[in-house]
Amino acid sequence: MNASFGSFSPTDKSCPVTLHLCAGYYHDRYRDLSKESSPSIIIAPNAGIAAYRSWLPTLELIKKIKAPAIFSDYCEEACCLSMSCISSVTGSDPSFPIQLNPFRQPLAVEDSALCIPCHSNCFLFGI
Repeated sequence: MNASFGSFSPTDKSCPVTLHLCAGYYHDRYRDLSKESSPSIIIAPNAGIAAYRSWLPTLELIKKIKAPAIFSDYCEEACCLSMSCISSVTGSDPSFPIQLNPFRQPLAVEDSALCIPCHSNCFLFGI
């Protein structure tokens, strides 16, 4: 699935932002995507990095291409665990420390087993 948003075409150089949405793992799709352009920034909302081993090849690729990446997660604990995973792969500390996302979903996540604040896209962090 590819999509571009805005009134400009993806090839119009005056367009300030172009989004390409594609199904699949980033590390699997990177070769095809990089033929058109390289990423200015990678954004992964509610990433769940610590919960999914499938992130490891993507993190290695992000380190290799040196693209800035911003992630969000539901709670601060998930971000801390994710940053530990990222640091073990990249060998460096975050360049964008964990912080509350002012644009998070205002309603708490219901049915959570955690007794800590949980909101969609609640905390941000990045490399």
